[in-house]
Amino acid sequence: DLKEGQNLIQPIPLVFDDAENGVTSPPRFRKAFAGVEVEAGNIHSMLIDSMGRAWATGSNGKGQLCLGDEIDRLIPEVIPLERKIVDIAVGGEFTLLLADD
Repeated sequence: DLKEGQNLIQPIPLVFDDAENGVTSPPRFRKAFAGVEVEAGNIHSMLIDSMGRAWATGSNGKGQLCLGDEIDRLIPEVIPLERKIVDIAVGGEFTLLLADD
């Protein structure tokens, strides 16, 4: 398990959560994943918190952050889903979320 507000490389000081009225302190993350688009050098990261919510940050040119747009995110943003996420697969320009059901 990752410590609260950390990923495998550095601390995550802030996250974006609409349910918490925007920018807030990070939750405890359980898993972290990264995808790299080799030609363009873009990267996106996906996180799963202790409640099974998925979070996304980084490059989003193909919508790979699963947030319904193509806007890059500088801080992790929760993906608004009503399902508990148990695993994630990432590639250079895609993300697959696996729900518990």
